[in-house]
Amino acid sequence: MTPHNHPTNPSSIRLEIRHCNPLKIREYPPMTATATQTSFRALVEPYSARHIANAIGCSLPTAYDWRSGRRAPPAWMQAQILSDLATYHPQIKHTD
Repeated sequence: MTPHNHPTNPSSIRLEIRHCNPLKIREYPPMTATATQTSFRALVEPYSARHIANAIGCSLPTAYDWRSGRRAPPAWMQAQILSDLATYHPQIKHTD
């Protein structure tokens, strides 16, 4: 018996998988980020990047990206941001 296949040698322990069920991967619908970005862009358009940055404390580059439509905050956060903007700058009216 060689040291590699000796029963007390821990390196000789092998795990043999005889039956393996394939993983079932869920299919998710495609994300609709473009529609969210477009609508958020339209809602923050009346505000300047400086207004947005001051109202919620984000950086100016982030505010510029939101206004241009290059990026948008997560969908779950958009309503809160719009509410904060309306509270911080009540003189700016939306034309929905």
